[in-house]
This record gives sequence, C-alpha cells and structure tokens, in this order.
Amino acid sequence: MMANDSVNTNLPVFNILANKFGLHFNNDMPNHVIDDKHFSDGEASFIDATVFPSKPKVFLKDVCSISLNNAAAKSVIKSADDSAVIAATVTHGKGLYLQLATHGCTTNM
Repeated sequence: MMANDSVNTNLPVFNILANKFGLHFNNDMPNHVIDDKHFSDGEASFIDATVFPSKPKVFLKDVCSISLNNAAAKSVIKSADDSAVIAATVTHGKGLYLQLATHGCTTNM
C-alpha cells in the first residue's frame, strides 16, 4: 500500500486498511524538500533488506511517517534524519504486506 502526505492523500480512509495490519499513516511530513539546494533532505536509508536486498539508494520526498502498532512489524526505510519510519512490512499468512509512504519511488540501482 502506498500513500503520500496528508495534502495529497485521504489518510483516514487509507488508515482503515493500514490499521488492520497494525500500521498507521501519520499526518506529518518528514523528508520535506524545499528546492534543489535541499535535495538530500529526500534521501532515505534502509533499515531492513527483506524486500529490497540490494538496498538501492532511494529518494522519498514530502511523505508521511508510519507508526508501527504491531509487534511483528519491521521498519524497512527511515527518513533522511533517521527520525521517522517511511516504509514498513508485516507478515500476513504466507505473504508480506509492504506499506510505503510515498506516491512513487525513485531509485538509483
């Protein structure tokens, strides 16, 4: 499931599904990028390599953070300043649920 920030996404509706997995999109905006001079503010760091084993460099700007309300949830990607979770996973049955706080993801592989 992918969502952007609260300005561009109806987070209360998205959180109906997200909360079933013990995750929650928050009404904040880590990784805010003002202009090209602050481009590095959108960089993110991998915490867990389960979904992306090559740990590519990712740029996720103007996203919302994710709260982990499930003991089985794992942080996958954190914000540029390492203060917010912006991607998380939860195992569900035989599958893996990925929640990513962005409307799109740009990688340099």
